[in-house]
Amino acid sequence: MAAVILTGAQIPLYRAAVLKAALTLYAKHRIRVNRAYTPGAMLREAGLITGKTYTRGSHDLAAADLETWIDNMTTVQQKMVTDPEELPE
Repeated sequence: MAAVILTGAQIPLYRAAVLKAALTLYAKHRIRVNRAYTPGAMLREAGLITGKTYTRGSHDLAAADLETWIDNMTTVQQKMVTDPEELPE
């Protein structure tokens, strides 16, 4: 079994993916993944990533916004690797 090492721009993507999974789990089943991920803390953390403010109970919205953010960032990273001149300035 090989190890996976995340570096550079992959770290925020991984962080967002883990947070999205935690938000989805809490929204569907009211299960917290650990003690640090309280409902409010997850929403604040999602807000730091997406730049939005989330109100109490908006875990589904935060997870959907994180999914959009992850998709956009993945697309940008792929363009950086394939065609760096096509990126907007």
